[in-house]
Amino acid sequence: MKIAVGTDDLNAIRSGHFGESRFFKIFTVENGQIMTQEIRENPFIVSQGEGHEHGQAKNIMQLLKDCDVFLARSMGMHSIPKLVEKGKKPMLTRINRIDEAISRLLSEQYGDFKCFNTQGMKFMPCAGGL
Repeated sequence: MKIAVGTDDLNAIRSGHFGESRFFKIFTVENGQIMTQEIRENPFIVSQGEGHEHGQAKNIMQLLKDCDVFLARSMGMHSIPKLVEKGKKPMLTRINRIDEAISRLLSEQYGDFKCFNTQGMKFMPCAGGL
């Protein structure tokens, strides 16, 4: 499984929308362990993290097509159904630091995470694992 985290400084989860992140930190996880980490630059932001052009969600999903979980502090509501359609799992957290968020996810401490509920069409506390 691959988890994509939006970030501007490679340490903190971006507080703004996922698609406006300067970078995406990708974690490959197997059996609850991080196997690899990778950084992908977001070529679809306008300049210096000031935002993304509308319609870039499709390009960002292509850039992250091999990722299963999209972890952010905020996501655009138009992008979320597109992620779910493609079998991706959008998740929100209020945790600031990437290392802390990933550690809690891998330790199955889901209290600080919300998962998108397709029935209610909103983010709700995560019930169960990744």
